[in-house]
Amino acid sequence: MAIITTYLNFVANITIPNSAPSLAEGANLDKLINQFEPKMLKDIFGYKMYDDMQTNYTQGSGAWHDLIAGATYIDSSNNTQYWDGFRTVGLNPIANYIYCKWHEQNVTNTVSLGERKGNFENMEQAALHSKYIKAWNEMVDMLIVMDEFITINKDDYTNYIGLTFFIDGNYNNFNRLPSNIRYFKKINGMI
Repeated sequence: MAIITTYLNFVANITIPNSAPSLAEGANLDKLINQFEPKMLKDIFGYKMYDDMQTNYTQGSGAWHDLIAGATYIDSSNNTQYWDGFRTVGLNPIANYIYCKWHEQNVTNTVSLGERKGNFENMEQAALHSKYIKAWNEMVDMLIVMDEFITINKDDYTNYIGLTFFIDGNYNNFNRLPSNIRYFKKINGMI
């Protein structure tokens, strides 16, 4: 079950039309949120930390509140940084992920004759990949900040599975790539 993301998170570059809960597309989006928010969080945090967050997400202050709502922190270079959290509208990496999943499911429609794209009067087909790539790469940037925030505050998030590599591709653990690596890899071209 989703506890963080709502249709209100899909704004600006990741707008999904007609996604209010009372509309048909809103019901579809709600299903995607409930499917992919828990999946993404389990993949990124690990099941134990995800379970801890599920238990503590209503916290009004403290570590879980900071993770979900955002907080300042001092990075490894002694600079003050800010993790926007998951509730900041327009800056929710989960929403970016779900936006990409929504596009994957809506590029074509399944009909009895196979997969079809719709034709609209007075409209021309446009390539999806640039918006998809931008949304995905924004998600990666947000997750890198999240990883740094959690790592700096590791005593509060002891069950975080973390990353075992440097973002620029210089691996510091050659024995195992983390199962969550796909969430931290940018897309550089056509999908």
